Amino acid sequence: SQAPTRPKSTAASGASQAKKAGAAGAVDAKGKPVQRKMRILVVEDHWANRKMLQSMLSQQGHEIDCVENGLEAVNITAHKFFDLVLMDCDMPVMDGWQSTATIRERKALNENTPIIAVTANAMKGDRDKCIAA
Repeated sequence: SQAPTRPKSTAASGASQAKKAGAAGAVDAKGKPVQRKMRILVVEDHWANRKMLQSMLSQQGHEIDCVENGLEAVNITAHKFFDLVLMDCDMPVMDGWQSTATIRERKALNENTPIIAVTANAMKGDRDKCIAA
């Protein structure tokens, strides 16, 4: 007797799509990417920019914490884990470059968390300064 065969289908099943997604991330039963909720720290001294980022990211379902300067960022990242940090570069008290360097040098919580520079500066050398931090 012959082994049963599956009917041929042009659409892959949800399980096979999930398997294909692998490192690319999880997918739902319809094959659409599933966005995971992230804990994001927004470090921005200007209230309007802070509110705009907080609103946009919250609408996407992320958990947002906001601080006003680099020193506050150093303090909160010492005791709370974040999936991502959005860091303004030019701030009072401690700028984004100093804050990033301090978080990285600490060799503790958040030392490997991605930190993305959020700045209006587009001057030559700013990119290198961000990467160095």
